[in-house]
Amino acid sequence: MAAIVFRKAQPSDAAFIARNVLAAVDIDTFNGAISGEDLETLAGLADICAREDTLYSWKNTLIAEVDGVPAGSISSYDGARYKKLRRKTFGLIAKRSGYRPGKMDDETCEGEYYLDSMAVLPSFRGHGIGRLLIGQALEAAEALGFSTASLIVAVAHDKLRRLYASLGFREDKPLYCFGTHFMHAVLDLH
Repeated sequence: MAAIVFRKAQPSDAAFIARNVLAAVDIDTFNGAISGEDLETLAGLADICAREDTLYSWKNTLIAEVDGVPAGSISSYDGARYKKLRRKTFGLIAKRSGYRPGKMDDETCEGEYYLDSMAVLPSFRGHGIGRLLIGQALEAAEALGFSTASLIVAVAHDKLRRLYASLGFREDKPLYCFGTHFMHAVLDLH
């Protein structure tokens, strides 16, 4: 694998970020043609990712590139901003598509630097890019003075749970989001 370069996302990355956000919630937009409802969902989410005031904003996102090709991304931000950003994000999603996530536990809170949606394109998986993206996000958290980072992982994703545990994250409580059971996991940075 060629050298991996990390860069802050730009508004022009919104469609790529949207694909990764959907992949992070198990909507596969990578394999085969996208059509129908998924295409409409992707277009609406790309508009949301192009904004500066949403959970999945380009401003909150880091891109990993291999030979100048976007290979993966991670969105992360101050957990104190989560509730406001969630209201804005899902309000926009509801206006655009009518989708409402239903009852959701809070994914993060004040005092945590939250690692939100992360995905790596299938052709780049297995080369440690996800691990490196998490490392970059954790470096950003430390530079901002956070002592705790957090993320959630679907209970059914044993491989991801093992990855996060190998990075030092410890699962501390169950959550219910997007109709799925998750575990909230934290990492002490100091």
